Amino acid sequence: MLINAVIISLQITAVYVTFMDGNVLAWLRIGAANILDKIFGSRASRYIQKPLWDCLPCMSSVWTIVLAWPFNWLQDWRLVLAVCGITFILDRIIEYLDVMSDTSLDDFKGIVNGIEWTEDEGLDDEIAAMKEDIEKIKGFLVL
Repeated sequence: MLINAVIISLQITAVYVTFMDGNVLAWLRIGAANILDKIFGSRASRYIQKPLWDCLPCMSSVWTIVLAWPFNWLQDWRLVLAVCGITFILDRIIEYLDVMSDTSLDDFKGIVNGIEWTEDEGLDDEIAAMKEDIEKIKGFLVL
């Protein structure tokens, strides 16, 4: 079952990536989304788009049935859950790589854990301030 789940997850990921902006089927996604918006309204349209092409973990339900049915792999409902878990992990990897491709290393200079500092201020002051904040939070948590 696990091998089938990995195969289906990779197939669903391929469908998802081809519908992303700038890829081969982006025009189809945009056109279909516009048609669905006109027919059902934008809110209802989102519920239709997510399992078809817009949300990788959401696509697991519909696409697992579509891709597994011809091979009679649907003996177990856990296959859908396994595919959902694998596609969720793949979704996070794709999201991370997408963010990293949009960000150059120059954007990270002077930023550690979302905290900006200059060389004059130094990192030691920021660490000391964070430790103080942690101690304050610990004081609130103690019963």
